[in-house]
Amino acid sequence: MSTASRPLAVQLGEFVAGLRFENLPPAVVDKAKAVVNHAVTVGMAVAVNNQCDSYHMLTHPGVLIVPAGLATAEGEGRTGRELLTALVAGYEVQCRCARDFICVVTFCTRRWRWSG
Repeated sequence: MSTASRPLAVQLGEFVAGLRFENLPPAVVDKAKAVVNHAVTVGMAVAVNNQCDSYHMLTHPGVLIVPAGLATAEGEGRTGRELLTALVAGYEVQCRCARDFICVVTFCTRRWRWSG
């Protein structure tokens, strides 16, 4: 079965299952560290709001992925490398889903926003 004919959920599941820290490019590792730093910094700055990251104005992955990743890593005693790998996987899945599904809806072509 070709990649194009397999469901996106299967493709993303295989990507996530096969993702290893050792295979991440250094630029991706640096970006993952930066999103953690950004999320924690913005989270601590109570007076600064609405500073979450954005993927092509389709989704704001960090507000969901980073806190869940940090809590899970702490609760399960995971390493920093495991956390960063999970964050990369989470960003890839959420951004691919946003890219592949959100803008196919008619509202997107009319420049309507899904959130507020």
